[in-house]
Amino acid sequence: ELVESWIENNPTGKGVNWRVAMEVAIRAANWIAGYYFFCESPSLTPSFWLRFLKSLHVHGNFIENHLEYSWRTSNHFLSDVVGLIFLGIFFQDAEFGKRWLGWAVPSLQEEMDQEVCPDGVDYEKSTSYQRLVLELFYTTAILCQRNKISLSSSFMQRLQNMFDFVQAYTRPDGSIPLFG
Repeated sequence: ELVESWIENNPTGKGVNWRVAMEVAIRAANWIAGYYFFCESPSLTPSFWLRFLKSLHVHGNFIENHLEYSWRTSNHFLSDVVGLIFLGIFFQDAEFGKRWLGWAVPSLQEEMDQEVCPDGVDYEKSTSYQRLVLELFYTTAILCQRNKISLSSSFMQRLQNMFDFVQAYTRPDGSIPLFG
């Protein structure tokens, strides 16, 4: 009901939920994760699945056509890339899924070099963005690994360095200093 209501009340490209590709990408990734919790539910009809899949396809097209390029890419562009990887893997048997995946995987690795210093610190120098960017890179690395998509050893080393940095600034109670 939530997904159907959302689709019905948020026409493509209209309203706050279609303002930036980052939000569209994060929503698509979350819907794909949710799909695997409910895909075998007998209470979901073929017409629901058709609307759901069409909406995910629309999400991918929106992201592809509204990539958040800037003079210095950031977590917004990274989110766009991650969304297209999730969608590309989900739709990997379709030409558009292959296209999204073929563009997004190399872009993910380029973003690691652009956004993360060799010591694992996100260039935005924010502890909160550090965690966001780490989550985006890490969940995508897991998804790629599970789908036999290789990521470079330098990517994986910087990812490890990101974890090391987060561990170093996290207090024993799990809280973090807020800066940046």
